Amino acid sequence: MRVLRSLTARPWPLLVRRTLRKHPGLVGAMTVLSLVSGLLMNVGLVMMTQHSAYLEHKADEWNSPDDATLIPQGEQADAVTAALRSEPRVREVETSSMVGVLGSIPYAGSTLPSRFLFYDIDSTPQMGRWDVVSQLTDPVEDPVWVPATFQASGGYKLGDALVLTSPAGERTFHIQGFTESTYGGMPAIGLLWLGVPGSSYRQLESQAREHVAGLQAAADGEAASARQLNRAPGWVPFTLIKVRTDAAGDDTVVSDVLTHLDVTATWDMTRTTVSMANQISVSLTSVVILLFSSMITVMALLILTSMLRSAVREDLATVGALRATGFTTGGVVRPMVLCLTLVAAAGGVVGAALGYAVLPYLSSLLRAQAGITWRARFDLGLLLVCTAVLGLLVWVGGALAARRASRMSVVEALRGGQADHSFARARLPLERVHGPLVVLLGLKKVLAAPGRALLILVVTGACTTASVFSASGLGTLADRDNALSLLLGGVFPDVTVTTQSPGDLDQVMAQIRQTDGVASALPYSQHSERVNGTGILLIAVDRVEDLPVNPVYEGRPARHANEVVLGPGLQRPGVRVGGTWTMTHGGTKKEFLVTGLASGVVNGGSFAILTRQAYQELVPDAQLNDVGVFTAPGTSSEAVTRTLQNELGPTVQVLNIRDAMAVQLESYTSVVPLLSRTLMVFTGLVVVLVVALMTTSLVARSRRTSGLLKALGMTSRQAAAQVRWTILPPLVLGTVLGCVVGGVLVMPLLEVMLSGVGIRKITVGIPLWPTLAVGAVVLLTAVAATVAATRPVRKVTAYCLLTE
Repeated sequence: MRVLRSLTARPWPLLVRRTLRKHPGLVGAMTVLSLVSGLLMNVGLVMMTQHSAYLEHKADEWNSPDDATLIPQGEQADAVTAALRSEPRVREVETSSMVGVLGSIPYAGSTLPSRFLFYDIDSTPQMGRWDVVSQLTDPVEDPVWVPATFQASGGYKLGDALVLTSPAGERTFHIQGFTESTYGGMPAIGLLWLGVPGSSYRQLESQAREHVAGLQAAADGEAASARQLNRAPGWVPFTLIKVRTDAAGDDTVVSDVLTHLDVTATWDMTRTTVSMANQISVSLTSVVILLFSSMITVMALLILTSMLRSAVREDLATVGALRATGFTTGGVVRPMVLCLTLVAAAGGVVGAALGYAVLPYLSSLLRAQAGITWRARFDLGLLLVCTAVLGLLVWVGGALAARRASRMSVVEALRGGQADHSFARARLPLERVHGPLVVLLGLKKVLAAPGRALLILVVTGACTTASVFSASGLGTLADRDNALSLLLGGVFPDVTVTTQSPGDLDQVMAQIRQTDGVASALPYSQHSERVNGTGILLIAVDRVEDLPVNPVYEGRPARHANEVVLGPGLQRPGVRVGGTWTMTHGGTKKEFLVTGLASGVVNGGSFAILTRQAYQELVPDAQLNDVGVFTAPGTSSEAVTRTLQNELGPTVQVLNIRDAMAVQLESYTSVVPLLSRTLMVFTGLVVVLVVALMTTSLVARSRRTSGLLKALGMTSRQAAAQVRWTILPPLVLGTVLGCVVGGVLVMPLLEVMLSGVGIRKITVGIPLWPTLAVGAVVLLTAVAATVAATRPVRKVTAYCLLTE
């Protein structure tokens, strides 16, 4: 009587306590799923909303210019500076002296070729400042301050030797400190800024001017053009022109001035371009994480709906008794739904909070790309959003699941939900269907509860599909060679050979084709040119069909001097196959027929493929004396490079382009292996959790039936087997369907996911074995969970049932 009065006076705490005590599996599953979903959701939202804003904040703090243009010192640089100072759209102009050299350094266990720009670390510019994030207190010999990417992904630490190899010889520096800045810290851009003390810089600048004077003397006193100096070997003095415009994001100001002055030999980078480059991997990672968190949230809702219906069905007698004493159905069921809602909200809060423990590791991976340490700040608003979304969805799902109980009469509820004159059709009648008894009993339960079977099938199928995509799709990007082939789209050769003159091409190619490990060699030149006021990579090759991988995904390759294929960065609105595209370079204006569109992220997608004749007509003084070499599958490009250099001699320049591009692009793909493994673990956890929860619930509901079957002579093993056969059919079918759907959709999903960064054609093959391996692992793990969950059946006996 005291319990009844307590229940009447304070029903909610007692009913909530009863839910926690009677349904621990449901409460535990909801906690784990909401925790995982909250973690992924918060990590994705924080990355999407904070990373870009943080980099912009740092750019403002450093007063980074909207545009940075690098031109060899001379009259042309002075003319551009004067024109920009008089340009009404320009708010501020500042110039800095720098010394550049084309060379290479050891980087991440490989060799990184790049242009290295040296600046005075002791200078205090108004625009484009930097932070020294760490440095040695004691000076070292030949000190140099390098970008933070050298520490994050290059394998360098303070005090290490940095050996710079260039046509001027080897020079060894020692790392005094690491810097962070908007420009000059990203290997993928192909230009790295290194700081040296003022005295060392003045010596470098003096050496560079002497070198330029020597080049001019070798040219019979004629002044070397800016184009020649831009590509000259050895040390060259440069002028860095930094510009702030009135309208932030207006990238046309500098390009208009350069086009008007007919300046083509420049390196130009805008703040917008840097921001877009930094967002490539962040956008992909955050979108994938949010998609997976949404999937897990949906799985949690499906599980909640099914399990809550089962819980309500089990408690119908209790619901009927309470309704008979004056309670409403809502008053009985609402505490259960509220309890699960609070559990989901609490799990979401904990998961979202745990996400901040994961973010520093992700920040270290992103630092390898941008060279800037991102410090995520705690955002209470995002945490509350994750909590509210999970809680609201669980509340709605629980309310829908509890509707059936509210429609029952008190008498029907007291009968356990059985209505008057309720007859159920017998599925698989044993007198007509022959087969193993435990299998038939399990299949009968499957047909008697199609909702449960459908839930297991959907959850298993969805998680297997997601795991297949993680293993096959993201696993493809996790492999260095596959990722490189996919990102480059077949545009770049593995090795380039530069001869002394175009007349040597045929002889050199014949020698190259006889080298072991070489699959093909063809005339292939690529040069960065300023076209239409923008830096574009022009690729000159006569027969794109001869490339091992054709990068053209729409239309056909360019075959004539008036045809061109455009990369994704040049595919503006209105540009289509069959249309025309005009290129202006150095006073030469030529109209081309667009015959195709190509895939690839080379030069940010801003590249064009045309014939050698077309390139020569557009750039008359271009030297087309390069050979593109493609290695045989399984052959090391480094080994082929060494062999070719030894055979062709020092008069020919041989560059290992593939390994160089791999080093430059590694920062973009470094986060993929972690993402792939994490998502596979989470999706596998969901499958195991669902199967274990369903099996445990089924074992609890089948206790009486299992005891009766054992009393009739069935062994414990047979009783457990018939419960397992209730779970296994939809589990196996869901796994098979997930493998099939995942295998079919992995290529389209990759194309959709990568289309935003310029990958419009999947140029690598995706093997079948990861799909089969994922299916086998998911199935074996789920079966193991099922076997473990049915162990309590052994303890059920007829005596236990009689004594309860």
